[in-house]
Amino acid sequence: MARQMKDSGVEWIGEIPKDWKIRKIKNIADIYTGNSIKDNEKEKYLDSENAIPYISTKEIDLNTSRINYTNGMYTKKGDCSFKVAKKGSTLMCIEGGSAGKKISYLLQDVSFVNKLCCFRSNIINDKFLYYYLKSPNFNSEFKLHINGLIGGVSKSEIREFFIVYPNEIEQQKISDFLDEKVGEIDSVITKTKDTIEDYKKYKQAIIDQMVINEGIPRYKFRYLGELKNGLNYHTAIKTNIIKFLGVGDFRNFMVLNEKGNFSDLPIDTKIPEEYLLKSGDIVFVRSNGSKELVGRSIMVNNVDYDLTYSGFCIRFRNKHTEIVNNKYLLYFFRSEYFKRLLCMGSNGMAINNLNQDVLNSVRVPVPSMVKQQEIVKYLDEKCSEIDKLIVKKEELLSDLEDYKKSLIYEYVTGKKEIK
Repeated sequence: MARQMKDSGVEWIGEIPKDWKIRKIKNIADIYTGNSIKDNEKEKYLDSENAIPYISTKEIDLNTSRINYTNGMYTKKGDCSFKVAKKGSTLMCIEGGSAGKKISYLLQDVSFVNKLCCFRSNIINDKFLYYYLKSPNFNSEFKLHINGLIGGVSKSEIREFFIVYPNEIEQQKISDFLDEKVGEIDSVITKTKDTIEDYKKYKQAIIDQMVINEGIPRYKFRYLGELKNGLNYHTAIKTNIIKFLGVGDFRNFMVLNEKGNFSDLPIDTKIPEEYLLKSGDIVFVRSNGSKELVGRSIMVNNVDYDLTYSGFCIRFRNKHTEIVNNKYLLYFFRSEYFKRLLCMGSNGMAINNLNQDVLNSVRVPVPSMVKQQEIVKYLDEKCSEIDKLIVKKEELLSDLEDYKKSLIYEYVTGKKEIK
């Protein structure tokens, strides 16, 4: 016998089982944000004795929803200046880039930052509430309400959101079922991500092995080509648009071949010729908030249009193509050996900001042109094979994530019933 359904009266929820209830969140849960700690006061909160973990947004893993409870920050039990989220509550980021995305179920009591919001109910099952907050229908409604410069949704708005739920016995059944099924999916997701990382490490190892050869003449970087920092552009009057390579365009690709790979830059002045990129130019990330990106390089190709680059980048243009192949250079720049040379040029410190002096201090191993071409051909083939395997695994990840979202949505809104 088919389950009897009724219209929830809420567009983003749709039909729900006839015996389910619909309420506003403010009527079934307490929601409240935490307290911030100033940077110059953080050393006061390092003692873990008689204390509970203090959780900030970065402690919630975006992919697994797990919390790192051992970040080293604590507040004392009974300290009334900090709000506490009890075990079994749900924490959700409601402000900033992770708003609506980072959501976690608490396995212990914590205090927490003001960008996180605690959801706690004495009316419905804690885990059912957690899954409902993770459902794509709730997320869609959350996104519609994001506003402000930082981007977020206020507590007062969230309190007006609707939630649907069954009786206590069915809530528990749904929670237990989703714990099992989502756990299985997450296990496959974790293994798939590990496989992707293994493929990436294998690819890196092949590159390192092929471009590092002892006893080969080593040319100074400054001899092989010229470096030029990019410009910082002001776009007060947008009279023209050209293509622009910014740090955000440094994807996993090594070569950007198509016009559509680049951002649009509205400008009010003509770009000097010396700041336009040409086919074969290699561009490095000079400075970025993500230190992992600093020193990363890409090569541009098929450039028959105006293309400039960010002031956070450095362009390298090969002056001796008869000595060294551009693609060989790119593979060398992508090697771990090159990264170590950059650190050596920076007095052994990790590179936070790349500069021309550090680059010019590097010596490049240059075998014969025939050998370079052999290396490039081999690496192009091997890297292409590995990249195809990575793409397949990433497609699987996407399918798994979609399936998980669909599963949660169907059961927390009653579209499917646990038999």
